Amino acid sequence: MEITDPGLGMFSLLPSEVRRMIWKHFTPHLHVGQSLPRKPNRFTPEQQMLLTSRKIYAELASEVPSGYNGHRILFIVSPQYRNKPWIQAVNYKGGVSGVRWYLKDLEDATSRGFDKLPWERLNVQIHILAPQKEDAGQVLCLNKKIVDLVQMLKQAKRFRCFNIVFEYTRDASWFDNGRPQCSIDLGRYNNDDHYDYEWKKLRMRDAFTQTRKVIKQKGLRQSEDAKIQKDVESLGIKDNLPSKTANMLRLDLFSGWYTDKLHGESPYEDKMKKLVLEMRVKLAKLHQRYRMMRAHNPLSLGYKGVFPWIVERPKPQEMAAGGWNRDVWHSVYKNGIPPLNDRNMTLMYYEWEKEYNSSDNGREFVNLHGFFSWVCAEDLGHDFIYYV
Repeated sequence: MEITDPGLGMFSLLPSEVRRMIWKHFTPHLHVGQSLPRKPNRFTPEQQMLLTSRKIYAELASEVPSGYNGHRILFIVSPQYRNKPWIQAVNYKGGVSGVRWYLKDLEDATSRGFDKLPWERLNVQIHILAPQKEDAGQVLCLNKKIVDLVQMLKQAKRFRCFNIVFEYTRDASWFDNGRPQCSIDLGRYNNDDHYDYEWKKLRMRDAFTQTRKVIKQKGLRQSEDAKIQKDVESLGIKDNLPSKTANMLRLDLFSGWYTDKLHGESPYEDKMKKLVLEMRVKLAKLHQRYRMMRAHNPLSLGYKGVFPWIVERPKPQEMAAGGWNRDVWHSVYKNGIPPLNDRNMTLMYYEWEKEYNSSDNGREFVNLHGFFSWVCAEDLGHDFIYYV
């Protein structure tokens, strides 16, 4: 077999996909928690010899950032929703841009070793692009990306230099006629029952608990009612905000909550059961979001009667083989999921629920009520517990 690229030596005999697997093997994070033998947390002298080849050096740097000893790294955070990639990172050396990484998500960034970079030797710049005023969902998208980026950067003990730039784009500005852009009105899109707050924060339970600890330590504790109301309002926005980006963020939420196979279980349902059985949370009803989530799942009963135009499409092979995973959600709902309070959505949902609750289809929601042991209700200022 002939060597096709002298710069890569014998490595050119391997397909590029195989070479990438070899480069990724150098990343320390991939071996954390795995059985022996494990690779070292830094390049061995033999591995460093590979970097004497410019070709190998450049290809390796695209997979393992810690192997690219640049002076500056730039993170570009865009408010536009992209399923993949999540954030761009660019390496600069001597004022010249080098390797550019398109990170899929926080897990992908961590697997490539970004949490292990020598931050104390790097100048870090974060460019946050301005959201469009016409698409309020971009504010939520921007917030989600920045929170994840902070999760990764907080692993660093110190930085050589750290700068944040609020950047304008051709279509968006941080100011509107000299006045700064405003965030979303929290109360505008919230129309949920007061006692539904636990349903809304299931996915944020750990973060919510940690936030409470910080507030208590800093002496900034608010009243419990005020905290609950704020939590309800911020999550209610994700249900009902009408915008292109918000539609995609709702799709992200649904695809993360419900990943079961044909007769499997939902992680969302498991958390719901734990809260009800262990904490006896005050709940007035099953939250609309859970039912909407089930209604949108093509593996659910009654789906064909509500969304026939989707069911008639060829089903992705992954749906039958791997269940209803995140990629399948995105392949079916290419434009996201409309607001849950949309009138047309509500009408379709009720038709779906009627069919789903028929005796021929197993009376899913009727049986679901019996799945939970306790529901608390409030009467005359006193709580009482009753069976459902």
